[in-house]
Amino acid sequence: MKIALFISRKNQLSVDCCIEIINLLGADNEISIDQDYKKYFSKDILSNLSFYDSSKKIDNGYDFLFSIGGDGTILRSITFIKDSGIPILGINTGRLGFLTGLQKESLKHGLELLKNNKFRIVNRSTISISSEKNNIDFGESPFALNEITINRKDTTSLLNISCEIDNMYQVLIKDTSLIKVIVKEKDYTLSLDSRIYSIDKKSILLIKKSDFSINTVEFAKDNFFKKLRDRLFWGQDMRNTETINK
Repeated sequence: MKIALFISRKNQLSVDCCIEIINLLGADNEISIDQDYKKYFSKDILSNLSFYDSSKKIDNGYDFLFSIGGDGTILRSITFIKDSGIPILGINTGRLGFLTGLQKESLKHGLELLKNNKFRIVNRSTISISSEKNNIDFGESPFALNEITINRKDTTSLLNISCEIDNMYQVLIKDTSLIKVIVKEKDYTLSLDSRIYSIDKKSILLIKKSDFSINTVEFAKDNFFKKLRDRLFWGQDMRNTETINK
């Protein structure tokens, strides 16, 4: 397999997890890391790796991208995954991680399942944004997987907005709808997942389903509601030191 490893920020847990993955996969697989993270690995490890540039769209020749961290790491990875179709396996090295498919404690077992094709691909829609007058530069990533949020600038007060769906005021949204948002404030900020933009009041925002989706890896027994229960410790006695990851 040809696999790219991505960690979005310097985090020793994530670096250690990368090293463990490299050792578990061995010489039978081609492994690449983001070239910006060479300095966190020894020369012996680097000698067995290739490198990619996360500031550019990734080569679609990879079989998988392993996103090592949490949900934020996955969201940052889609800025260079884009429409390549490369499946993302999120490996959680933190406490939460609702989009991740594997806990670091189960890494060896998860890689065996992957090797034996005991997984499924979940197709996740993305949403794209533009401005009606094309007066906002969203760069090369005018889309989001998780959310688009609008906030008042320099304050937490509520916003006064006008919102139209297919040129009508309504509350039911089809995935083919075009959403037009007019924010009736002087200045405000907008975020696409974790990327923040400063917007002026002359802008009219257009939001719709993107023409591509993101593929994520999940294993057969994975279930979102079980994951929600486990991550938030529902029904767990925190005085009990036994692990909740069964």
